[in-house]
Amino acid sequence: MGVKFSLYRYQLLPIDRRDKNVEIIVQQKNHIFEELLPFFPKFIHENNKRLQTINACFPLDKEKILFTIEYFQNSNNDSSRRSNKKFRIFFWNNSSKQIIAIEHCLQIYRNPSAFIKIIDKEFSKELLKKNLAIYIEPILDLTSFFKPELVNNINELELELITPNMANISGALENFKKFACDANAVSSKLSIKSNENSKLDITDTLGILIDYVKNGGGKISVKVDKFKSKKTAKETVISFDQLDISMDSSVVIDQLVDKIKDSNIL
Repeated sequence: MGVKFSLYRYQLLPIDRRDKNVEIIVQQKNHIFEELLPFFPKFIHENNKRLQTINACFPLDKEKILFTIEYFQNSNNDSSRRSNKKFRIFFWNNSSKQIIAIEHCLQIYRNPSAFIKIIDKEFSKELLKKNLAIYIEPILDLTSFFKPELVNNINELELELITPNMANISGALENFKKFACDANAVSSKLSIKSNENSKLDITDTLGILIDYVKNGGGKISVKVDKFKSKKTAKETVISFDQLDISMDSSVVIDQLVDKIKDSNIL
């Protein structure tokens, strides 16, 4: 069965770009987030008393952090009530990466996105004090999403775009970035629809926006004739044949980094 991690991208954006110190805030955003990461175990435990961080690995470069979390049978974290249900969360806090990887653990939650909501909620409280907000989106797997039989039959396409702040995944969107920043916007929606007797063309220009969303820059949904409801894309999942929960955390970090690099999402 192996071990699986779902991949997400987080972006750190100024809440109000009219702040006179906004440029300094943008420059320091990853350092600010770095200072908050050691408090992550506290944030998680306060959100759910049954979740206890049992190990935190902070390598010397401070960019890559791995937390191991255990689910207890009650909120007292009594050692006699340990469930042996554990999972790991990896943060890559580099300004050109900003990746979160969450290990699948069906015994605790059905979908890693449920835990993303906790991360969003708890970090947002602290980032607010610094005029920053965190936006976390899945890094999407569009392999099956844009199969030929689908891409040629799209009637509607909707994109929700986080205002870009990572040049490596949004280099071709400078005009859009300027437009959004000038408007003090943190996200934008684009919805296009063909005539009922026709279909959309996925042009190169539209493809640039889709690539940005794919890399964790927002959300995408499409409406296709043969489906009654809109179709949404799933997050990218990386798999390991062996990555035991007892394995040394520094080794796990190295293997996660290698696998993420191999997945061509950077």
